[in-house]
Amino acid sequence: MTSTSTHDFKAGSKLNNTLSLEWEHDSGFKLDKLEFDPSDNGSFTTECSLSGLVDGVKLDFKGNDSNKADITARYDHAQATVTATVDATDFKNFNGTISTGLNDIKFGLEGSLKGDKTNVNAAASYSAPKMFFGLNLTNTFKDIKGLFKFDVDSDLTVAANCTYGTVKKNIGANFAAVYKCNPKTTLKVKADLDKNINLSMKQAVASGLSATAWTKVSDLSPKSASFGAKIILG
Repeated sequence: MTSTSTHDFKAGSKLNNTLSLEWEHDSGFKLDKLEFDPSDNGSFTTECSLSGLVDGVKLDFKGNDSNKADITARYDHAQATVTATVDATDFKNFNGTISTGLNDIKFGLEGSLKGDKTNVNAAASYSAPKMFFGLNLTNTFKDIKGLFKFDVDSDLTVAANCTYGTVKKNIGANFAAVYKCNPKTTLKVKADLDKNINLSMKQAVASGLSATAWTKVSDLSPKSASFGAKIILG
């Protein structure tokens, strides 16, 4: 068993101190934290876990003596991980996740219920030695975001992300390219569908010293061009 006492002295304020305990048993039960905070109306915070009852399953509890009592079950398998969480204070809030993958393909699903409101999110990705594709569906599939990155060679990388809101029917896209001119010079270009362009160049001057210059144009208008530079030391 481990006991820790923390004292916090602040000028012009009350004395704050907490007492916490940790304990672990061979049965798989572990008391991660039992904390008493007299400065917070004598509140108790408890975090504990239990594993080993079923292969791959772990139970967690995180709560206090007033408004929190989250119970989480987690199952880890070679091909997937599943979690389920419930707020035991009123059993009105639930959350669950599933993540799995096969070689270079990954997939995840999350669902939650808070009162009478439900929300579902999903994500999928594919990665290869020189490229990456990703897709995120959020807000119960009302918002969509796609990601793409491709390493043309060791010096040039291009990327893009596209968004689509099914409620407002709005489409957005950003494009970027990074080119390593030489070991000390990097050029970056960013553009979007709103005709905004950002161009920057970073130069490594010496060890721990670099300089960056940039320019930005809005709506493809030369009159909107702005410029800047910065030096970073350290």
